[in-house]
Parts: sequence; structure tokens; C-alpha cells
Amino acid sequence: MFPDLMLFAQHVIESPAPNAVMPVWFLVGCFAVLVGAFVLALAWLAFKNLRREREMEHLERLKAFDVGMPFPGDAPWWSPNRVAAGIGVGVPIFAFATAFLTTRMSHGPQDIAIWASTGAVSVAAIICGSVLAFHLPKPAEPQPRAMTGMDSKPEFDPDAYDTAGRRG
Repeated sequence: MFPDLMLFAQHVIESPAPNAVMPVWFLVGCFAVLVGAFVLALAWLAFKNLRREREMEHLERLKAFDVGMPFPGDAPWWSPNRVAAGIGVGVPIFAFATAFLTTRMSHGPQDIAIWASTGAVSVAAIICGSVLAFHLPKPAEPQPRAMTGMDSKPEFDPDAYDTAGRRG
């Protein structure tokens, strides 16, 4: 099959020295093959898992479509609630951090003005964020999607149209 490999293996087995050590490159090669096989097996398992997750997400979306519910995961991350919270919390934190860093670098009479303006901006941001949060429209109840197929109710009255006629 592989005459060179067979000769090498026979040479290693029949070495004259009783404590002969295998060449380092052979051990490194075996280790590299084992690590490569392990990495390939992990990659194969990872891709198999990703495919399974996509299939499950697809089935979940199909089921949601069948029962008329909104699709899972379709809501945007920047919802109005998060924007209001970001204004009410983020602006004061950023303003106070900026004021702290500014007054640490220089000491002088302008420090009072810096902290006063920071307080005013923070109070305004908290008020605006609260007003935005309390005046958000209520979330609409998910409306079932129109059913399609033979089991759906027609959207018109069948008696409204005289197709066969009563003129008889």
C-alpha cells in the first residue's frame, strides 16, 4: 500500500536500541492529524446545530403564521420605551460624567456654572424621558391574519351578487 510508510514502521519496530525514541516529527504529525480531525468534527457539529436552529426558527414562524400571531423576534430593539429610558437615564449619566471630568482637570470659578448647567440638563432629560414614557400609545393587540383557503369566511355576502339570476 505505502511502501515507504511500511519501511519506516518496520524500521521503528526493529530498531536496534531497546530505548529508541520515535522521531519528533512523527509525533508532531500524529498530533496535528488528531487536532485537525477534532477541529473538523467540532466544525461539523457546529454547522449541524446551526442548520437545526434555522429549521426550528422556520417552523416557529410557520406556526405563528398559521395561528395569526406576530412573528417572534420581529420587534425592533429600539422600541419607544427604550428610547424614553435612554433619554431619561443616559443623558444625565453622560452629563454628570462630562462635568466630573471637566471639573477634575481645571479648578476655578466656572465649576459652579458647569455643575449648575449639568443639573439643569439632567432634570430636563429626566422630565422629557418621563413624559415620553407616560405618553406612549398602548400596544395594539395582535390582529389575526386573514385566513386563506377553503376554511375561511368570504369577505362579502354571497347573496349580494345575483350571478344566476332570478328572472326565471
